Amino acid sequence: MGETSETPIQIIEKQTSEMDDIDTEALLKVNSAIAIEKEIAADVIGNIFASTKEAFLPYLEETAVVLQGLISHYYEGIRKSAIQSVFVFIVTLNELANPPPWVAGGSNVCHSLLCRLRALSAGH
Repeated sequence: MGETSETPIQIIEKQTSEMDDIDTEALLKVNSAIAIEKEIAADVIGNIFASTKEAFLPYLEETAVVLQGLISHYYEGIRKSAIQSVFVFIVTLNELANPPPWVAGGSNVCHSLLCRLRALSAGH
């Protein structure tokens, strides 16, 4: 059986009702200590950027890519912390851009944000 090229290998499927009832995908989604460490790291990275401001800009892009990957993680705590850090990134970038005060009814769209961020990142 399958020893020569003329005799094909036969695959015999065993019927196991016990294995059919187990959700194998759920077995892989385990809340482990590693998942909790990722959650804490995702939570803290936003606070690090908020505290260090311009000094963190060289690491901003790489960190944002990692956070983006964590947003689709199976563990809810990691997803929550990653999204929370992304919001902290947005707020901190807005603070770094130093936008003019908002005026009701005015067309006060700050286009200088992109230029300011480029200048900040070019300096580092």
